[in-house]
Amino acid sequence: MLQQKTYSSLINCVVKVARKLVYLDNTDQIYKEGLALLRSTLEQTIGLNITHEFGDVHYPKGYVGSLQSAMDPDKIELFNILLDFLPGAGSGDPTIYLKLQKERFNPVPGAAGRMGLDFLKSLLQRGFSINEPTQMKLPMGLSYAITALSEALQTGDMKILTYILQEGADIYAPCGSISSAVGHAVLDGRIDAVALLLAVEPDCYEIALREAIAYSRGYMEDYLRKWKEELDSDRMIDFGGDVFMSLP
Repeated sequence: MLQQKTYSSLINCVVKVARKLVYLDNTDQIYKEGLALLRSTLEQTIGLNITHEFGDVHYPKGYVGSLQSAMDPDKIELFNILLDFLPGAGSGDPTIYLKLQKERFNPVPGAAGRMGLDFLKSLLQRGFSINEPTQMKLPMGLSYAITALSEALQTGDMKILTYILQEGADIYAPCGSISSAVGHAVLDGRIDAVALLLAVEPDCYEIALREAIAYSRGYMEDYLRKWKEELDSDRMIDFGGDVFMSLP
């Protein structure tokens, strides 16, 4: 019980300091001193061995709010320090962050959309999932899946989109209001994104073509059919070469 009271006192201090720091420039001396204070406070939690479950009893409402406020490319150090105050954060168990992501706060889509590559990488390195969506309920029983892919496609950042795909993003999962990232890219007319998706997963061609026809994206349909012709032609050349090389 003493450990819990000590931790509650520390986290309340952290929240109060963080609320002030998010409004300061990261070059401000007060901001730097505030970060130093948080690091010092964090060191005091190392010996507490806090393993409590998530909940308002152990996480003041201001904690999640502070995380949300610190989602700024210039505040990445503050954001990471706040994450280090999660119970069990130092254990190396990735489920610590997955639980937070599923139940309380999912920073991955926002990071993919507007925080930049370094911010997104720091989240995935900690154990956050690239595929966890934030579901928004819409009228008439509809839903909108905010994902890392949907945000990257919306902003058009190809570096982030490439990274997301390299990290195993599911291109067939619901993406925004569309049934898949493939359909999302087709609907948006993003030939560059569609080309990247095809390079990663050539089998998504059929879905892409079907969506191009359904959404009346004639130029996209033409691109896809030409891509398929070139792919088949390359395969025929490769096959012919293999046959030639196998002859005595």
